[in-house]
Formats: sequence, structure tokens, C-alpha cells
Amino acid sequence: MLEDTPATYVDEFKRDYGYFEGDSIGDLKKHLQSKGVQSQARTDIIAYPDVMHESIIPIIAQLSGLGLKPGLITFFMQRAGEDVPVHGDYPYRKNCLLMLPLFYNEFETTEALTYYPDGGSYNITQPVIMNIMKRHGVKNINKDRLMLHIELPDLNFEQMEKHLGEYNA
Repeated sequence: MLEDTPATYVDEFKRDYGYFEGDSIGDLKKHLQSKGVQSQARTDIIAYPDVMHESIIPIIAQLSGLGLKPGLITFFMQRAGEDVPVHGDYPYRKNCLLMLPLFYNEFETTEALTYYPDGGSYNITQPVIMNIMKRHGVKNINKDRLMLHIELPDLNFEQMEKHLGEYNA
């Protein structure tokens, strides 16, 4: 589960926001709860693919061709009826996330909406680059859904928009 996962940018987070014991997402949540910050348990199922697998290599090559270096690469599965509470991804991941929805066998398009508490939402039916530094959640998960997540940590969202705009010009 996500709570057992190491926080990739834990040292950076501790430097910028204050020290806490441990290095996992669960440790950070315990620390935040001790400070009065509410946090809900996450039920996502996570798997770490072999990044040298024949299905992953072409994606990494395409990103490289765009001058982008991937960070953490994971599969995330959310089960039907288990909405994802509003959260921020940092310090687990930072800046941008390429989300690739996977549709195969039991995994079909869903009515799930990725949303931001300050406005805006979208249904992911094709690859999307998401600003994971903004707090967000997922609601209306009516079917199990599976995504390949590829962190793009080197550019913030505004820099990413500009960078990709230069490739599309």
C-alpha cells in the first residue's frame, strides 16, 4: 500500500518543511496528524514495473526524445467505489506526472474524475500530464482502473507546458 512506500524526496521535504521521524508516506502522515492535519488512508494498489520491459522502453525513449527524464515509474490501481481523497503527491513524487490509462480485459474507461478542490476536473481517457504539486483527488470511480504513472520531476508544470510547446511549435 502507498503508506508503506518510501517518500522519494524526503530529505528535500525535511529541509524545506521541517524534520519528521522516518522516511515513508505513512511516517509523514503520522507526523502531520500529530500536528493536527487530517489524512485519510489510501487504498491504491501500487506495483513497480521492470523499466527495461519491452512495453516500457518505447515510452521512456519517446520521453527522452522530448528531452524529458523519467523519475519514479509505477502502476496504480484504484478499485471501483474507492475514491482517492484530496492529497498532494510531494514528497513521494514531484512536479509532473505522465498518466497513461490502461484499457485491457477488465479495465475499461470509467466515470472517474480527477479534480482539484479549487476548481477543474477531467476524466482520463488518454495520456495526460498532470501537475502533482497541486492538491487533487479522484471521485466517481465506478469501475476498477489501472494507470501507468511516470513521474517527470525535473520541470514544474509551467516549465513543462513551455517545454512541450516548443516541441509542438
